Amino acid sequence: MPAVSRETLRQESAKLIGCLLNSGTMTGGSATSITHTGNGGLRDSGASESLYVGAYVLITSGADDGNWRVTTPTGYDEAAGTLTVGEAWSTGGANSTTYELLVGLNPDEWNDVIDDALVRLRYRYRSPLTICVDGDMETSGDANWTDTNATDTKVTTGDFVNGTQALEVTNTAANGYVQSDSIPCNPGDSFFVWANYRTTGTARLRLWDVTNGASLATDTGVDEGRNNEGGMIFVSGATTSGSAGTRNVAVRLIGEGASDVVYWDDVIVMRAARRRYELPSWVVDRDMIREVRQRHGIRVNEFYYTTVGWPLDIEEDQTAVNIFTLVLPQGGMSRPLYLFGERSYAALSTDASTTNCPLELAKYAVASEALERMGKTWERVSAAGMAIDKAELGRRLAQMQRRLLPRTSKPIGDKTEWVVSI
Repeated sequence: MPAVSRETLRQESAKLIGCLLNSGTMTGGSATSITHTGNGGLRDSGASESLYVGAYVLITSGADDGNWRVTTPTGYDEAAGTLTVGEAWSTGGANSTTYELLVGLNPDEWNDVIDDALVRLRYRYRSPLTICVDGDMETSGDANWTDTNATDTKVTTGDFVNGTQALEVTNTAANGYVQSDSIPCNPGDSFFVWANYRTTGTARLRLWDVTNGASLATDTGVDEGRNNEGGMIFVSGATTSGSAGTRNVAVRLIGEGASDVVYWDDVIVMRAARRRYELPSWVVDRDMIREVRQRHGIRVNEFYYTTVGWPLDIEEDQTAVNIFTLVLPQGGMSRPLYLFGERSYAALSTDASTTNCPLELAKYAVASEALERMGKTWERVSAAGMAIDKAELGRRLAQMQRRLLPRTSKPIGDKTEWVVSI
């Protein structure tokens, strides 16, 4: 399904309710006017000179991309195809500059409406339960990973990526690596660590004793660290005991070759006997939670998931960074756990930003939200006409939601006995 940009979504939703008066490419312009002649343009000697009075002129390319102005009461020259605005742009338009003409809401309000509509729409999503910060690689940037003899960056494309991002690590010397933020622990604690990888080199996973600067466990997995389709490495280890015992551990993601490039995703760290795991920050409402499943398999494209069963307890703290905490009936899970739920679509920060929400659903949701926002201030239609539009848009939106949104969430888990697979 192709991604949809904010610009496309704004135009398509505005069309539904007659709020996109025109869009296209200028044939000329200045700091105070735009000109568009030819087919689909503004020039029409038969048009009313008041046709575009008060319209919002949004420039969508060039130096003033994203800046908008308002057409003056006498600003439309229908014979020339020119609109004059009341306040000058810093540069304005010229031949080949693109633009939109909007009414009802100004462009900033349209963008707010888009974000409001997207947050109400949801899609199915899964996240690993892990005590490794940014273990799912979904945090923007790489601040939670420190590189040594390597460089790292987040990538957003490729079949290997689970979610929206993975971490690409490029070695500058042999055994280069990135290290996670420290994970607090106590002497004698035991940990399970899983990490997905893909490389044409050799990948290695290490559980690191930050306190004493020593390796607690390391492995290259069943494929000996060489899997260009998508592999997984598992290690387990216990921290050192005594007065000089381990107080912090970390995960090291290693490439053995001097120029190895390794892609990493879903670094899952669980402590034996720990029962409480914060749910991902995207879970902001209880009805987003669907169920928790165990992951099985040893390679990325061989994974499958089974429900862990009932009971599970969800604790809620609206003042916390991550509002919800999952409480397991017992610790010591021998397989990684994933939360399956329904996540809201993200806000779009620029016209070039995209969403994976289907356009046919998103445009009706935005149009419906726009009509709610306009209310009685929209003077271009009658109250009766607006009511009819609302009803029709609501009907179409309901159809889209039934067809394209996830089914209504059920209580987390199934009412079956909790079973731990060994």
